Amino acid sequence: MKEEKSNPLLEWSIRSFIALSITAIGLFRHIYGTEDATGSLLESGWANSSQLALLEVHLMTMLELTFLVLTIFSRFNKAMLLGYGILGVIYLASLLSSLSNESYLFADLTRLNGWLGIPLVFAVVLFSFTASKRFGGFEKRGPVWLIIALPIVLIGGYSSYYWSAESEFTDLGNPYKVKYSNWDWYWEKVDDQLPEIREQEEYTLCFFSTTCSHCNEAAKRIGVYQKRFSNRQMYAVFFSRAADKEFWSSDSIVQGFLVQNHLKLEYIKMLDYEAVSIADNHFPVIVTMKDGQPVKKYVGEELNAWAFDHLFK
Repeated sequence: MKEEKSNPLLEWSIRSFIALSITAIGLFRHIYGTEDATGSLLESGWANSSQLALLEVHLMTMLELTFLVLTIFSRFNKAMLLGYGILGVIYLASLLSSLSNESYLFADLTRLNGWLGIPLVFAVVLFSFTASKRFGGFEKRGPVWLIIALPIVLIGGYSSYYWSAESEFTDLGNPYKVKYSNWDWYWEKVDDQLPEIREQEEYTLCFFSTTCSHCNEAAKRIGVYQKRFSNRQMYAVFFSRAADKEFWSSDSIVQGFLVQNHLKLEYIKMLDYEAVSIADNHFPVIVTMKDGQPVKKYVGEELNAWAFDHLFK
């Protein structure tokens, strides 16, 4: 029986659709920021540390880069069918597990824009299976050396970029001119607003600015850790007034910040220059206090996956 040749237009339409779909999922994940994907993995239980979650995100991207090359240049066969099946299962499982998230709802491996990720994921899976089963005549469109070398080059470039890139928590604020650090103001506010802090031998203190995007992201991540380590005592510090006399952190704004990030913390409020004298305007700042003294302090750009794991381990 003579084997029917595939339609070139149909073949490249299917190849292009699958390749563009995989590219869109991976690209939007990084546009939104890998902290969303790592936070979702941590909250849903797919990872037990921020460092492992970040590694999983990078491995997933490397897998997608490999399939991108195979989709464009390789022959469709049973091995491709199996590969697409694995990729589809990961996508769907990631999407379904994100339904249990609060802080990172739908910010999973498949995120495009909330619900918009669902039809695309199903389309990728269905079209991939259909293409592999019905159009097995799709022969390879590139030499073997290219199919092997191109994923290595793409993965190498991707890895090099993330190894050399700055942390996603880089401080983008306009720095104040700070000449000294004064914890006396902090203790005065503690005695006035939350004197029970004095009774804590060890606790975590978080300095936030409600207008800082990195503070919002850090607060969301801390909210996830707070659920997992509920025995850790934590408090927050907010500004009560800004240098330009705007009321940055009224109680309603602070409560909105906490609710938005699913964070449950008691807090104190300090004047802007008082908080900045400690935090030096590199927000967010997370400090581990022990016997009334700071023993660990992570500031701004230092709040990476490693820092979160060490602060909350």
